[in-house]
Amino acid sequence: MLKDHLDNGDEETHKHVDKLMPQKIKKRRKIQTEDGSDAGWEEYHDYIFPDKEASQPNLKLLAMAKKWKQQMEDDEES
Repeated sequence: MLKDHLDNGDEETHKHVDKLMPQKIKKRRKIQTEDGSDAGWEEYHDYIFPDKEASQPNLKLLAMAKKWKQQMEDDEES
C-alpha cells in the first residue's frame, strides 16, 4: 500500500513525507549492575522526529540538571 502511494504521489508530496521522517541516531549509555558497579557501555538507536526537535535541547538540559543534583546529593552523603 505504501509503495502504491509513493508511486502515485508527486514530487512535492515526496518532499513533504521526507521532512516528516524521523532521523535515526546511534547513542551510547553506561550500564551499571544492581550493586552499582560499571558493566560497560550499551549502544542503542534513538529516533528524533522533526516536530520534536525543538524540545530536545530542553530535555538535555533537564537531564544534565538531574545528574548535577544527584552528584550534589552523593557528595553531601560522603
